[in-house]
Amino acid sequence: MTRNLSPISKKVMDRIEQGEIPMRHKTYYTISTLLGLVVFGLLALLSAYAYAIAFLWIRIASASTMAYGARDKLATITDSFPWWTIPVIIVSLIGMLYVSKKIGRLYRIRGSILAILIVIAGVALGLGLLSTGRLSNQSTGQEGGGIHERQIRQR
Repeated sequence: MTRNLSPISKKVMDRIEQGEIPMRHKTYYTISTLLGLVVFGLLALLSAYAYAIAFLWIRIASASTMAYGARDKLATITDSFPWWTIPVIIVSLIGMLYVSKKIGRLYRIRGSILAILIVIAGVALGLGLLSTGRLSNQSTGQEGGGIHERQIRQR
């Protein structure tokens, strides 16, 4: 099958065939996408839990009474806190930075700036999850909350 290529397309295709222009394999894009999804998802989950814990801690510290309900909710949240996400986030973030810097075309962006942008985006996503998800119900004390509210009611 012959294609009618423009002169520019022909030059680019010739440079690709000669190895002057490196082409990325599909695995590069798959790995970088999967690492990005893992980092963003786990950062969002981790920050949503951290916001809920911080909010309940402030509620307990500023309460004029013993705040037993908030203490129970805080204990439930910290018991179910996904501690395994912290090392997975660190390893995934390092892997994502390695793939994007060594293999990718992000050579103009410093690794530290890229890491900060990724963390800020994940934390912002976690704040969004907290304000719209079931975690917000348990930290604000509203009825009908998530799994932690049901666990507290079953006690």
